[in-house]
Amino acid sequence: MRKRLFILSFYIKLRKDITATVLKSASKARQYEPVIRRWGFYMKTEKLYFGAAYYSEYLPYDRVEKDMEMMEKAGMNVIRIAESTWSTLEPQEGVYDFTHIDRMLNAAACHHISVIVGTPTYAVPTWLVKKYPDILAITQNGRERYGHRQNMDITNPDYLSHAERVIRVLMEHVKDVPHVIGYQLDNETKSYGTAGPRVQAMFVDYLKENFPDINDFNHEFGLDYWSNRVNDWDDFPDVRGTINQSLAAEFCKFQRSLVTKFLSWQADIVREYKRMISLSHKILILTGPHTRSVISPRSTSTMPHAA
Repeated sequence: MRKRLFILSFYIKLRKDITATVLKSASKARQYEPVIRRWGFYMKTEKLYFGAAYYSEYLPYDRVEKDMEMMEKAGMNVIRIAESTWSTLEPQEGVYDFTHIDRMLNAAACHHISVIVGTPTYAVPTWLVKKYPDILAITQNGRERYGHRQNMDITNPDYLSHAERVIRVLMEHVKDVPHVIGYQLDNETKSYGTAGPRVQAMFVDYLKENFPDINDFNHEFGLDYWSNRVNDWDDFPDVRGTINQSLAAEFCKFQRSLVTKFLSWQADIVREYKRMISLSHKILILTGPHTRSVISPRSTSTMPHAA
């Protein structure tokens, strides 16, 4: 208990110190700009957002009102919700339950707490995997099993179709809520090692585009070694077994590009639901070196947000 109180006191003091020094005046704030830029802080205004991720879905008992009250007393003014609760939001295909989301939104409003809504796409519901088993990624270790989060193939058409639908339903539900200040895209997004037949075929197409002459490809990666040479694109082997670390690294690079495309795809969807209103107040968002995209519904810009 003492440790918790100490940590809470430390963060409250830190918030006050930052507010007192960095936000005393616009001219004072500007002198900290190099430090802010170095640490990945996004400076936009004179308001500091200080908060946490919050999921009432996880709690074994009802304490939403109590938690919001405690957060307000602690000086917190923002929470992030919804990012990992697809199965609660859509318990069966096409059936939506906004009970938890609405309770958190309503309680947050009563305690002057702003909300960032996350798209719930990084943990898939059971019914989706039962209907489309191949949504689970094929990785270096074979087909993923259901249970842990981040186990899907982010290129799978069925996954993308259902992900788009739940994103749009959620955005439509929250887009006009005044104290929703932004949207988080997915969460801790990676390729999750997806390397199934479709992904490998996409990789071969990527190589063809970069190396129209297959001989140039073999030369670039030194594939004569141990008879790894590929003489016909149709003979391209399963890249998971390669002993050529340059080729393995190129595949990892390609996998990262899938993440870029996936997040860009989500961003395009979410941007359709922005409220086209200019920011009427200034904001200081501390993000640190690890950031993910948050799209402000009050402006046309994309802002980084703390992980």
